[in-house]
Amino acid sequence: MQQIDDFDLIDKYLRNEMTPEEASAFEKTLAYNPELKKEVEIRYDIIVGIRASEQNHILEELNKIDNQKNLDNEIIYASKKQTSSKTIKLTKNKINQNLWLWMILLLFIIALIFLFAIN
Repeated sequence: MQQIDDFDLIDKYLRNEMTPEEASAFEKTLAYNPELKKEVEIRYDIIVGIRASEQNHILEELNKIDNQKNLDNEIIYASKKQTSSKTIKLTKNKINQNLWLWMILLLFIIALIFLFAIN
């Protein structure tokens, strides 16, 4: 039963949930009880390890999100570039078609002028 109470006290101590008086009394007990001190160190190391693991997991997830975002941005950029390229090609084709129409119209007008000038 004493061991369960010690675990509760250790957890309370490591979570800084003790009053200053309780913490001071617990620290005095730690100074005279090497087994309890060792248990506190073990539990502290476990907490630190879990936090580090959680931080690493969070960083990995953030990196995955960042990588996906970069990939999405590359896809959007490539899509915009391809669309822009298609638009330019379509515009050039339209200009070329219009240019040919104007040239034919101009030749027709020149031919009409030439025919009227001969008559």
